[in-house]
Amino acid sequence: DHDVVGWRGILPEDEPSLRAAVAEGPVSVRVHASSSRFRNYRFGVMTTKECGEGNLNHAITIIGYGKTPEGVTYWKVLNSWGPTWGEDGIGYVERITPGYPRGPCAIMKDPGLYPVFADNIKATACIKR
Repeated sequence: DHDVVGWRGILPEDEPSLRAAVAEGPVSVRVHASSSRFRNYRFGVMTTKECGEGNLNHAITIIGYGKTPEGVTYWKVLNSWGPTWGEDGIGYVERITPGYPRGPCAIMKDPGLYPVFADNIKATACIKR
């Protein structure tokens, strides 16, 4: 008996599709993690200007999305680098980036896969943060 019945991919630079997938549950993505802003991230929303759009060399999980009180849209991400990265392992990457379809850290270049669960499983139950 398996609760994951398959996997779906998301097309590059397709923010609405990625947002719809994240609304259903966590999505793994590859990012450019070589910038000092990404490596030393502590708080705030990372932008393309700060993070760049270089080669994909790390994987993170998008666990949500939202908007700051100032109106900046973001992806809420979970990194595997432990609690000293970001806010207890959680970070925020700008979501809508006009003129930069790949997004900060190239998060939209290859947006990755997400699991398709059996009907009796709600994917958002996997997110504890």
